[in-house]
Amino acid sequence: MKKSIIIIGIVIIIISLVVFYNYFYWPIAPRPSLSKLEKELKENEATLSSIIEYLNNYEYDRLTIRYRNGEIKVYSTQQQEGGRGSIGDVTFDNEEILNNMIHLFEVYKHVKIEKADNYVYFHRWSDQRRGIGLVYTFDGNAPKSGYLNFTETKKISAENWYYCIEE
Repeated sequence: MKKSIIIIGIVIIIISLVVFYNYFYWPIAPRPSLSKLEKELKENEATLSSIIEYLNNYEYDRLTIRYRNGEIKVYSTQQQEGGRGSIGDVTFDNEEILNNMIHLFEVYKHVKIEKADNYVYFHRWSDQRRGIGLVYTFDGNAPKSGYLNFTETKKISAENWYYCIEE
């Protein structure tokens, strides 16, 4: 009986911690300011440029890149002949690019990197409703909503770069 009460107590504590994190901490985690993101952009200009150049020359137009359990995971969903479909897992064979991405994920806590249409989105922060990050556009024009729903875009000092909020 005493052992059951201890187990129930531990389960309640774990559930409480999960609820607290998801509904109270995560939404109020510090959002990176525009000035902080611009500073990070200047600090990582070569790293970001190498990733952008690699993705611009990559065969798929739409990619989602995440970092899970110490590994880069790359997925592609793009327009297929006859409709939209998932291409599935994709791999990068360039070690320098992989290391640059890992650096962004580990040091700067990027959520994901997206290549869509005419831009690359470095998703830096999110809560359960929106995300904040920097977008590099290949043509210099503000990114349009479509694959990602940008609700606010703001041109920053670096050429072809925008501060964006998505929902």
